[in-house]
Amino acid sequence: MRPPTQLTLFDRQEATRRRDAGMQRAEVGAPDDWVARAFHALVRAADLYPDFIVDDVWRLMDPADIPHEPRAMGPVMKAGQAAGLIVPTGEYRLSDRKTAHRNPRQVWRGR
Repeated sequence: MRPPTQLTLFDRQEATRRRDAGMQRAEVGAPDDWVARAFHALVRAADLYPDFIVDDVWRLMDPADIPHEPRAMGPVMKAGQAAGLIVPTGEYRLSDRKTAHRNPRQVWRGR
């Protein structure tokens, strides 16, 4: 049985709200021209690879072109999905980016 205090750690709606707020802060903090370059790299990844993770999009960008908040790539990926450019496969691969610590990443497929 869990201690009663642990129950306050879990709240799916609050976790979703915080995720969305964090993504919005990251996107607002990224320069507009960076967002355009990142979206262009996403379009290229969707054309080049049968399926891919966000690491592959990063690889198509200039290594010096990392914004203050790299999580700004999240909204770029969501924009690609909203535009019908990419779809999630439901699969995950581990990231090779050092800063991502081998976290699992959504596998995407271009349409």
